[in-house]
Amino acid sequence: MAERKLEEKNYDYWENQFDGHSAYMISGLGNEYDILRGLIFHFVGDGETFFDVGCACGDNLEAGERAGKLFSVDYKGTDYAEKFIEANKERRPEVRWDVMDARELKEDDGSWDNVCLYDVLDGLEGWQDALSEAARVATKRVIVLMWMDPQMDEKRAYMQKLGLRTINIDIEGDGLHYHRLIIGEKNVA
Repeated sequence: MAERKLEEKNYDYWENQFDGHSAYMISGLGNEYDILRGLIFHFVGDGETFFDVGCACGDNLEAGERAGKLFSVDYKGTDYAEKFIEANKERRPEVRWDVMDARELKEDDGSWDNVCLYDVLDGLEGWQDALSEAARVATKRVIVLMWMDPQMDEKRAYMQKLGLRTINIDIEGDGLHYHRLIIGEKNVA
């Protein structure tokens, strides 16, 4: 993983994002990103497990708790920016956090009901590997949320190629940036 990090343009960006904030970056209640994160949890069933790939500051954990979903589910957050994971461990030591590359997940096949990639695939080199890994690890669904990604349709088509039945939701409105939420359902008859 270390060699890949050196080549990855996004790695330095996210490390710098962490350094550029004077406070921990938890989404504010009711802001655009909190609303989008809350939408994710409409697709997560009670008691289902949730693997948050590219968790950054753990915003999805916070939103899931507010939605009443993550009090009963098994959650794990991972990011390839070590600073985020270190800060998450300090702030929320009861939660499992791990440094991982989305393209090389250290999880067993079918070990999580839901795998979430929130703003992970945008501009990521090797995004096909990240989607393949998410599909490998998920038993029920792969949840992808992207912001202004010119390859949205290509990524949705790749999810379908992986055998996921996709639901596509385009999100836009007053005061909202354009986003696309893709829910990839597995093992649907």
